[in-house]
Amino acid sequence: MRYYARTLAEKNVRVNTVHPCGVATPMLQNEQMEQFIAEFPEWGDYLQTPISVPTIEPVDITEAMVYLCGQSGRYVTGVTLPVDAGFAVK
Repeated sequence: MRYYARTLAEKNVRVNTVHPCGVATPMLQNEQMEQFIAEFPEWGDYLQTPISVPTIEPVDITEAMVYLCGQSGRYVTGVTLPVDAGFAVK
């Protein structure tokens, strides 16, 4: 991403990445995941985020992307933006 941010800067193209974690989608909220947590309850604590939220909503990821792609983010490039309720710093 940083390579592309540097390379495409001369063409006024901004490059950023968004890194979500635990988004409330069928990929996370499904029967297999429920069974996994039931079998291995110790993983439940590991999967928790420092900010007390049940799961991140898809709209939160969308809003981060709209910011980066929109006028408000016009001076942002070369950024890795975690949208993970603090999971990466845990």
